[in-house]
Amino acid sequence: MYWNRGVTPTDAGYVGADLRRLGLLASLPGMFLAGGLAGAIAFKQLGFVATVPLAALLLVLAAVPVTDDLRGYLRRVR
Repeated sequence: MYWNRGVTPTDAGYVGADLRRLGLLASLPGMFLAGGLAGAIAFKQLGFVATVPLAALLLVLAAVPVTDDLRGYLRRVR
């Protein structure tokens, strides 16, 4: 950890936190935890049916970069 001892915020050696980026990075594990809990509760209440819409959404999201990569590969091969 770096502490700004004896340095004022106007000094050149002052190290300040980027609060916007820090908030974004802190929200990532929080959202991962919330999604895991929501998925576990939904699976307990609804069973396997709860996973099907999420799996379909992930397939659609993954299909876009895969098709883009395949198109680029086919262009290079020709």
